[in-house]
Amino acid sequence: MKSPAFATIVAFALGTAAVLAQGDPAPKPPSSRLRVILNPARVRALDEPDFKLWTITGEPKSVSTTFGDTSITVAAANSTIAGASYKWHYTRRVAPLGERVVAQGISTNTDDAGNKPMTISITGLPAGEHSLLTWHNAWDSLKAVASLTVKVNGEAAETLAQSVRVDNIWESAHSFVQFTVSGANDTTNIEFIPAGADGRVFLNGFEIDTPDIDNVVSFPEPNNRDERVQLEGGDTYEASWRAPDAKSPKYNVYIGTSPTELKSLALGLDKTSTTLDGGRGGRVIHVTSLEDSEEEGTLRYALAVARGPRYVVFDVGGVITTTSRMVVSDQYVTVAGQTAPGKGIIVQGHPLGLSGAIDTIFRHIKVRPGTVSGETVDAMGMAGSNHCILDRCSMGWGIDENFSSRNAANITFQRSMISEPLNVAGHKNYPPGREHGFAATVSGNVGSLHHNLIAHAEGRSWSMGGGLDDEGKFGGRLDIRNNVVYNFDGGAHEVNFVGNVYKQGPASNLTYALRAQYENQLPGQQQYYCEGNSMPGVFDQDSVQYASPDGTGSNKNVACWADVTISPAPSYRKFYDQPQPVVDNHDSRIFNETLTGTYTYKGSKSGKLGLIDNPADVGGLEDFPTVTREASWDADGDGIADWWDGSTGGDGYEPIEGYLNFMADPHAYVAPGKSVIIDLKDLFRGFEKKPTFTAAGAEKGSVGVEGSWATYTAGDEAGIDYIELTVKDSEGGSWTRTFGVAVFEGAPASGPPKCRRAMQV
Repeated sequence: MKSPAFATIVAFALGTAAVLAQGDPAPKPPSSRLRVILNPARVRALDEPDFKLWTITGEPKSVSTTFGDTSITVAAANSTIAGASYKWHYTRRVAPLGERVVAQGISTNTDDAGNKPMTISITGLPAGEHSLLTWHNAWDSLKAVASLTVKVNGEAAETLAQSVRVDNIWESAHSFVQFTVSGANDTTNIEFIPAGADGRVFLNGFEIDTPDIDNVVSFPEPNNRDERVQLEGGDTYEASWRAPDAKSPKYNVYIGTSPTELKSLALGLDKTSTTLDGGRGGRVIHVTSLEDSEEEGTLRYALAVARGPRYVVFDVGGVITTTSRMVVSDQYVTVAGQTAPGKGIIVQGHPLGLSGAIDTIFRHIKVRPGTVSGETVDAMGMAGSNHCILDRCSMGWGIDENFSSRNAANITFQRSMISEPLNVAGHKNYPPGREHGFAATVSGNVGSLHHNLIAHAEGRSWSMGGGLDDEGKFGGRLDIRNNVVYNFDGGAHEVNFVGNVYKQGPASNLTYALRAQYENQLPGQQQYYCEGNSMPGVFDQDSVQYASPDGTGSNKNVACWADVTISPAPSYRKFYDQPQPVVDNHDSRIFNETLTGTYTYKGSKSGKLGLIDNPADVGGLEDFPTVTREASWDADGDGIADWWDGSTGGDGYEPIEGYLNFMADPHAYVAPGKSVIIDLKDLFRGFEKKPTFTAAGAEKGSVGVEGSWATYTAGDEAGIDYIELTVKDSEGGSWTRTFGVAVFEGAPASGPPKCRRAMQV
């Protein structure tokens, strides 16, 4: 997880130039400064770090709240307050222009005959001069909007024309008024009076005691909070912005890695170069309860209530039954399911995942909603998220589909399992009996999906929903490689489709793996690159991978039924990598059925082999006992087991990251002077043709191999050791992976609580 390590560049236009030395701090904003987004409860709240969110519920005549010492009331005279959003701007994957400020908001209600004013009342400001900046940008598709007269304490201050669906804070209609208060008990009333069109007042958000937006720079490059600036030549970057309406403006330029730690570069700069750097950080939140509530100690509190950079670790393992969707919608969150004791964490009832999240990582979480909620739900997702990773998660038993990453930007979905979406399960949008056992709809401006297993799905294995960009053209670039898809039935802009294995099962009829469909004569190109894909018994890695140069040839016995160009496919061995080290009975069954080409259950309604219709078809959710860690595991509460040696795993990382990475990969515990036996056949499941094993690399002990078992014997010194385990098979396939060993007094008498690959002797 990354802490807020971003580049903030601020340029202030100067009136009378003041002499600044390089390195001087930026002026501190007044203590009364306040920036607020108005969020109707009907619009999903998306995080905007520079603003406070005020959620308005229902359609009241007035609402009030307090921010610190400042009290705000918004009232609609002789009307009620409504609200909505323009979703295409509001839900943009990356929103550096203030889209989440001006693409939603509140308004007076058209049901009340229109032309009714809205008033903002402010109390609690200190004596002196103050200002109010407001935005007035309509979200509906309107040919005309009402003009506004703005009055301060009854005196006309300005008039303005409201805007429609503008996507940035600088060009959206706005008002800026100044006023004086005599003290904290003084109330200032700013009234917005509409005239014409449908008579509504639109109000998106406001700022108190900030500069007039017409007098500040706009459209900065790099973007606000851009955390991945590519430096030119490795160490420079040319910053730019659009100047305000002023003659020959000069600027004081400040740069830093947080808005509160800005330093000046020089006076009157036109451009500058600098090295951008940042740090890591974040608090540790412990999940200690399997209840679903917003109370501290629950998973919902850790994901949806807590704010700021955070690691989420688990002191309890078992089943969490959710009563509503649970998502992360802010940034800098690492969810470390690998820290849970027992069989880990599994969520049923409603979906769990990401929605508009940034820089967030989920690892080793299981989600199987099933029919508990009685609703049409999916399992996991990364919708609208950016720079996020789902690693070694297991998801199944969704009714809508098991996974979706619609409207995502830069995402990675890796080493995870998507299995058994419920097929004939009463999807609310379809007639009874309709099959809808869909695996995944994936998209992303840049999406990497690799080393995953999809098993027993009616369709969408994968469905590439790249969507459209802001110009209405095909969007999305996907890299889909080294995945295994078993027992399947059943567009993006650019797709790499490389090294995937599609293994037919008893419900499989198709003999192609990818069909690229060009829909509805939409503008733009779709480009696909196919290489090294195989379908055992139908085509292999070296077969022709595409239908024909013009896409009109045979659609059978080929990897890609599309217009594609490829290079000759290389010959290499595909290995099967288990999605996570935590293997419950369900995941183990799916592994075995994939390897052996079999099924255990069939749909109770459809009768399709392997494609279930209800969790009851497989006997329901297996036993996940509630297990709580002993307090001595992490006595100081820092999220790290007390036996950890303090190593970080590399320069620039924190000790907790080294610990979490150790826990995320195969590992075992052993006491000094004792031995632990590792089941290599289970660790390298998928290498079935006469596998042989070797081991090397032990530094704090010794390791040897006999048959399919490795034995690690610890020395007398406590600490963390890593060994390299290698498999080779008769088909020329090989794989080396690292196995961690924690040596400490009092180590459990067997392997890790969740790991059946190792046993201490």
